[in-house]
Amino acid sequence: SYIWNYEYGFVRNHEAQWYQPKNAFQQNGMLVIEARHEQKLNPTYRENGRYWGQQRPTIDYTSACLTTRGKYEFLYGRLEVCARIPTAGGAWPAIWTLGKGMEWPSCGEIDVMEYYRINGIPHILANVAWGNDNRYQAVWDSKRIPFTHFSEQDSDWAQHFHVWRMDWDET
Repeated sequence: SYIWNYEYGFVRNHEAQWYQPKNAFQQNGMLVIEARHEQKLNPTYRENGRYWGQQRPTIDYTSACLTTRGKYEFLYGRLEVCARIPTAGGAWPAIWTLGKGMEWPSCGEIDVMEYYRINGIPHILANVAWGNDNRYQAVWDSKRIPFTHFSEQDSDWAQHFHVWRMDWDET
């Protein structure tokens, strides 16, 4: 049995993609998470919807988000993910962890890898977030590296698989 769950629908951050399981599949021994530009009717649309995902009449992009919530957890150790990430415009691939038993950000968040544009410039980031006295306001500690740091060393960098690693101990 797999150790992941699939997220469904519009989930977080007002993101444009609709998550659905069929965008994740195994091929040649690899897990493929595929984003697609496809227009569909939003089955959760409500003319006076309260939730931002209900206010969108259509789905313009689909993708998949897999979690291990309730199936796998760990405290300390090494996490390694070998992955090739998309770097095209609009891509926001991420490998991240969340704590449990508290709401975000008090539960903690570790972004082992995130790729997105900051002021239009592509970056690869590693982030850690935790809560403070203000509900839903995170304290962030981030390492931001412009994507050119990698692409100037290897113009085909985005075509290769890379190991994304986190070592976690008591300190």
